Parts: sequence; C-alpha cells; structure tokens
Amino acid sequence: LMKRLDEPQRRIYIQYLENHVRPKRLKHSLGVAQTAVELAEKYGADPVKAEIAGLLHDCSKGLNEEEMVRAAYAYGLHPDVYQLDSPQLLHPYVSAEMAKQDLGVTDEEVLNAIRRHMCGAPDMTTLDAVINLADYIEPNRSYPDVDEIRQMAKGSLFDTLCECLGRTMILTIREGSVVHPDTLTTWNAMKMRAKAQKEKVK
Repeated sequence: LMKRLDEPQRRIYIQYLENHVRPKRLKHSLGVAQTAVELAEKYGADPVKAEIAGLLHDCSKGLNEEEMVRAAYAYGLHPDVYQLDSPQLLHPYVSAEMAKQDLGVTDEEVLNAIRRHMCGAPDMTTLDAVINLADYIEPNRSYPDVDEIRQMAKGSLFDTLCECLGRTMILTIREGSVVHPDTLTTWNAMKMRAKAQKEKVK
C-alpha cells in the first residue's frame, strides 16, 4: 500500500496556499501534486515527498517581481543577473524558503525538488524530475503539444523532461527572453546521460 500525505498536514498546506496565491495557481498546484504522485509511483520516487513538493512548488507566486527580489535577499539568496532581469526565475528558490520557514518543511529532497522545478540541475534526482515534469503536464495545462508530452511521459521520465526543457528554451528564445544558463546546463547533462546509457545498452 502506497503511503499518502496525511489529511491534516495536507489541509495546512492547502490553507497556506489559499492565503498566499490566487485560486488559479492553487488549482494548478493541486494538479501538479496529483500528477507528481502518479509519476512518483510509476518511476519509483516517494509519493508523499512528491505530493508535498507538488503542492508547495509555487507557493511564492503571489509575490510581484519587486517582492520576489526582496524576499530572495531577505532569505539570504544571491540572485544572479538573469534572475534580477527576470525575477520569476527566483520563484523556485523563494518557494523552497517559504516552505521551510513558514511551514516547517525540513526534508532536503523535498526542498531541492521545489528549487529545481524550473531550471533543473545536472544531477537531478527522480523526485526532482517528477516535480519538474508534473509542472508541465498537470491536467489544467493546455498548451498546444501537452498531449504529446503526456504520452511521452508514459515511456521515459528523463527523456520526456529533456524534451520539455528543450522546447521551453526554444519558446523562450523566440519570445526574445533570457534563457537561464542553468536550464541549458541541465539539458546538456541529460542529453549526455541519455547518450551514455544508450552506449551501455549496445
């Protein structure tokens, strides 16, 4: 029997979100949590950790850009030039700090999964990848190729995430926005890892 996040704790997290983000963002977060549990069960991550990270991954999204930067400094983070140019890039790190300080989340795997749900990391764990991908494919998402990505997610966690990161970078570049170097670093690392695994199979 799979472990589940206990209901009183879940209520605390949801109530916090109700007070800190808009209803649409809450709906998205519930969708991510649900999808994260499904992906965790499929790919062997801890479903309770996945649900917590899924619920809280965007808990700082109620802040505007100025507040986001202020919060980052207040939490002792060191925003880089890209994050200062586009403060939304800070939200994963600020969300992790809010989860830790306001809600007492101390599990580093959960906090890391929140921190890494946007740009990823070269050494992403299965849980990190689960949250990142759940954010792309949760039921409320409706971008043009979401169904194609959902189909892919049934086959391979990391390959699908790599595809998502690649497509996101292309879109970002087309919009004329800055791509954070961490995203490219993650993408390259995943491509190399996939290549190494294929070599091993030969």
